[in-house]
Amino acid sequence: MTNKELLKEVKEGTHFVKFHANWCGPCKVATKVIGKWMPNNNVNLIEINIDTFGETAQEYSVRNIPTLLVFRDGEIVERLVGVPTETQLNQYS
Repeated sequence: MTNKELLKEVKEGTHFVKFHANWCGPCKVATKVIGKWMPNNNVNLIEINIDTFGETAQEYSVRNIPTLLVFRDGEIVERLVGVPTETQLNQYS
């Protein structure tokens, strides 16, 4: 996903943008935590594989994975690095 496509997707509402890689163990744990949390909350998830879309990761200064950017109406309101906790995610429900 290019930066332009991403900005179009996150223009309205609350979105989690998760930067990850298939080979990343903590990313797999983050996927499970977020996946368990998502069904009961009104937040959209966009997943960006840094191996495929490295330029997009660079544009958002993603240096560690997993990184979760929280967008609200097109603006980044939070950056969570590492596996998020349910308590952290609950701030955005």
